[in-house]
Amino acid sequence: MNLGLAGKVVLVTGAASGIGRATAKAFAAEGATLALLDRDADGLRSAQQEIGGRATMHVVDVADRAAVDAAHAGVA
Repeated sequence: MNLGLAGKVVLVTGAASGIGRATAKAFAAEGATLALLDRDADGLRSAQQEIGGRATMHVVDVADRAAVDAAHAGVA
């Protein structure tokens, strides 16, 4: 499948595990650069290592609007 994500940046919340991690892996397989967000630093580190060099990790609680805004600004 070609979703046209090569050269695009995708921000994925909940990326440390479960559906978020699976989604991040799928986007990476399509060529996207990823910004992985989650509260779980260890899980994010593991996900980033699994995905490789096209992923950055950002420890963020999405309930904290200022933290989300800061992460978004750092990615954009």
